[in-house]
Amino acid sequence: MEWPDCKSLELIQLYREKRSLWDPLDKNYKNNKIKFDDWQEIATKLNTDVTNIKKQIESLQGSYCRERQRQDSSRRSGAGTDDLYKSKWFAFNEMQFLKEKYKPRQTKDSMNILNQIVRIDTG
Repeated sequence: MEWPDCKSLELIQLYREKRSLWDPLDKNYKNNKIKFDDWQEIATKLNTDVTNIKKQIESLQGSYCRERQRQDSSRRSGAGTDDLYKSKWFAFNEMQFLKEKYKPRQTKDSMNILNQIVRIDTG
């Protein structure tokens, strides 16, 4: 199914309203019955089936994550403010509600861990 930008934006809006589908802190996030009903409701409003809706959401999330990664990489590179990456993707601002869900995990510094192990061994 072809998804014009305007229909994708409508999907994003409907998806945002159904927190049980995307927010792990929502009380209904693990309630499969409610989630099933929410997917069905979105599909009905957009005149398509749940499979197409889920595929499009997955595609939009992938694009959003790629754009966020480009943006974050340009910040870390030490680029000046004029050189920072600014997404031109049509749905980037609309997908910002997922920012916390796709926040990068804290990494551990392996050198710091090795130094702590050496200190313990040498007492």
